[in-house]
Amino acid sequence: MKNRCREICAEVHAKNYVNYDDGNVFDPEFGYNKDLNTCFYASGTIEGTDSSFIRKEVTDCMTNTKVLEIGMVDFEVQSIFSDVESMDEFDVKKFELLTP
Repeated sequence: MKNRCREICAEVHAKNYVNYDDGNVFDPEFGYNKDLNTCFYASGTIEGTDSSFIRKEVTDCMTNTKVLEIGMVDFEVQSIFSDVESMDEFDVKKFELLTP
């Protein structure tokens, strides 16, 4: 299932980021969560004329639904864009989803 997940997630990721310049998109990480029986990718973008806005997300590839997101302006977490309060918290939850 892991290989199939990678294929599914790569396709979903490519569709979701088709309008972004490759230099502004984080390389995706893929994972299969056996407990949840689904596939996830983690990725994000750097945006703004001065690259001041960073957005990262974890997406369920089977439903193309964001399950975790963080947005930062000048490295300050923006609660309106975020499900977590820090990048450390995001990284912990991302790890839990991608590598159960």
